[in-house]
Amino acid sequence: MDFEKRVLGCLILLLMPSVAVDEAVESLRDTAQFWVQRQNSELPRPTQWRAAEVISRSERPNLIYSD
Repeated sequence: MDFEKRVLGCLILLLMPSVAVDEAVESLRDTAQFWVQRQNSELPRPTQWRAAEVISRSERPNLIYSD
């Protein structure tokens, strides 16, 4: 299906009026740059768990609802 989409995209560009081709190519270039940057960006590393000691504890008061 990917191949067919690419061929269809090429056909659309071939049939497009000349004045629209520059805008279409620029849009495709921007889209390609976005995906390349996204693929190359480093994903955040998973959180590392560390042992800790609780030194204090507090509780908030109950919420009071009034009309």
